[in-house]
Amino acid sequence: MPFVFFSLLFFSSFSFLTETNEELTVSTNQNWNFKPSLETISSDEISFLNVTHNKELFNSSAGSWISRGSGQESLISLRSPVLTGSGACGSFLILEDGLPIRPAGFCNVNNLFEVSTNLASKVEILKGPSSARFGGNALHGAINFQSLEIDANNYLKTEVNDDESFKASFQYQEATNWSLGIALDRDQGFRDSSGFDQQKLAFKSKNNIKNWQATTLLNLTNLNQETAGYISSYKSSLRLTNVNPEAYRDAKSLRLNTLLTQIKDNFEFQLRPYLRHSKMDFIQHYLPGKPLEKNSQTSSGLNFLMDVKSFPNHKLSFGINFEMANSIRRISGKQTNNQFSF
Repeated sequence: MPFVFFSLLFFSSFSFLTETNEELTVSTNQNWNFKPSLETISSDEISFLNVTHNKELFNSSAGSWISRGSGQESLISLRSPVLTGSGACGSFLILEDGLPIRPAGFCNVNNLFEVSTNLASKVEILKGPSSARFGGNALHGAINFQSLEIDANNYLKTEVNDDESFKASFQYQEATNWSLGIALDRDQGFRDSSGFDQQKLAFKSKNNIKNWQATTLLNLTNLNQETAGYISSYKSSLRLTNVNPEAYRDAKSLRLNTLLTQIKDNFEFQLRPYLRHSKMDFIQHYLPGKPLEKNSQTSSGLNFLMDVKSFPNHKLSFGINFEMANSIRRISGKQTNNQFSF
């Protein structure tokens, strides 16, 4: 009897040590609903903050970070490192009413100052890589500024500081046909020989041209900035000084577009001709010799979009874009010192 019990225990233990092959089946369904990380900053928040620099607005958005430089200079981060130079140019796409403010392949890491932030009705932030819809200039995300609303309330706001800095914004609309917005900003700067004067104007109108509804937007910006150079780290006594009093940045921009919309049967057609121009002169105080750079770009194009709504629970869109651009860039030695300039 003890022998039989021992044999049963031995064979039973051996069966637990043997390997067993289990078959595991995993199945899933393709999800065609792409949902990027998108956040919207409302007009109420824009009006309440009435920002002097875009950093004050975007840093309230999770995953967004705007590093503030001198005056209106900035570096963008959207769920990404803070990129500089050519690495930043193709990483973030800045749009106004869905239209890029610069042509493909042209950018400036500081070009947020070309947008009328305080006159916008809302701001949409697309964080991180997403759809190829925006092309190659939105590798880390996109920011879309919705222009001023025509049926918004009229207002006038002013701010004056004890250092004689001044800020004002104004919007007026007439009979829901057009609206005009103006933003003025003068900052004396807290460092020697620094500060900026900035003016922005936005005009928007709506009317009908035969069977087309036309929405026209004109945007003008001007920046005159006295730039403060870099300082040595951890030396608080140098905080208010400026080792580059000669540095400056003068920038202008113009954008004009008209959106033509027509709905016919199950089709919606959109045509948008547009014109863009920007110009900037600035001293590259961070390079040997402090060369003077002058650059400009002029571009025009036409967007065409057709939506087909005859399919149940689906919409088919077809679009094409024509664009041409011309740019000028000149770099010359600035006689600010005797160092080599290139």
